Amino acid sequence: MNLNEVKKILYKEKPMAEKLYGEDNNDIYGCDTSKGRVIFCVPCAESAEFKRNEPAQLLIRWIKI
Repeated sequence: MNLNEVKKILYKEKPMAEKLYGEDNNDIYGCDTSKGRVIFCVPCAESAEFKRNEPAQLLIRWIKI
């Protein structure tokens, strides 16, 4: 699955991403879609404004495929 397909799925299905854990200087968020799990690696400096659960389409910039 390529990046464009993942983005389309996230905008169509509108899943909520959940903060899974912190790692080094990043917070790891994840969500489930019909095509599988999507992981986001958000830098801690930028994730400070995010809650524990966020709409996944807001995190597209940090997709980790």
